[in-house]
Amino acid sequence: MRPIGIWSDVKLAIIKEYASAYAKILDAQRPESISRLRWIYIHAYAGPGAHLSRTTKELVDGSPLIALKTIPPFSEYHFIDADPKRADQLREIRGDRKDVHIHSADCNEILLEKVFPRAKYEDYRRALCLLGPVQHQSRMGGVIEAAAKAGSVEVFLNFMIMDINRNVLRNNLDQAIQSKVEQLTRLWGDETWIDAAYDTRGNLFGDPEKVSNERFESAWRERVGKKAGFKFASRPMPMRTKTNSVIYYLYFAYFASQKPVAAGIVDDIFNKYRNRAYKDGGKFTHRMDPRDLEPRDRLHKDQPRVQALLRGATGESVEADGSGKLPKRVSSHPATPGVGTAVTE
Repeated sequence: MRPIGIWSDVKLAIIKEYASAYAKILDAQRPESISRLRWIYIHAYAGPGAHLSRTTKELVDGSPLIALKTIPPFSEYHFIDADPKRADQLREIRGDRKDVHIHSADCNEILLEKVFPRAKYEDYRRALCLLGPVQHQSRMGGVIEAAAKAGSVEVFLNFMIMDINRNVLRNNLDQAIQSKVEQLTRLWGDETWIDAAYDTRGNLFGDPEKVSNERFESAWRERVGKKAGFKFASRPMPMRTKTNSVIYYLYFAYFASQKPVAAGIVDDIFNKYRNRAYKDGGKFTHRMDPRDLEPRDRLHKDQPRVQALLRGATGESVEADGSGKLPKRVSSHPATPGVGTAVTE
């Protein structure tokens, strides 16, 4: 079993916390007003289901097991991995469960043809999707744009900046690996990534110079909104090595989910782990303590803003109108300072 680094430990902790909040919000909608509401968990490049943590030296749950252990449960699960061995491991985890679907084929085709069609907004279907390394996805007009267009899918995206820096964004673009250049062009949707990645204003001769990681990721985030069509893309969580190098940026994006609630909860969770970092002897390390992998009954207990948002999202409801849109829920709890009264749509 391949060990995972600190960045993966942190990502799994983030997924665990958000999946719990997501399921609680939707479960609160269903019993009273929308009996046919269903929510789906999707993970492209799902992996084997469990990993060995380099940080704790222990076996830890991967995304599939985290999802299957989430309470309240999701209505159905779709785990996708083209590797037959990993797919077989996922089938062993699934056992006889009929609500768990394992797909061992091209991720883009499975998402577009089989999975996203099961999350139709007008059918009161919602989905939480982990897309994995977005460099492996099809062009912007494919999977990412389809998720935005559905209006019912929230996504976590990995933007693999280290791979891009090493293989594409070189001082001399002619020295870049051509297959990686083509991959980035497909991801971006066109070649305007070149204008985003290089600036000629920093020297006397007008030679193109690579911009900072932060500036390039900001251009990508804007692209996710304007080109793909997501109404919201979070300020990303940089996933770093112990030497402070950013391996990838983790984004959260949605189109028509619980608008202020989803954004607020993700921001708080991202900030919780962003703030677990400290500098030690000039090296950057993530501070890991028991709260980072806290048991289910402790989720969100150290995050009062998340608690307030969850209370607001699970307050009193009105009847659904048949359009696929979830009813508004206004909390009867007093507003928390800096949060306000939480309203979901």
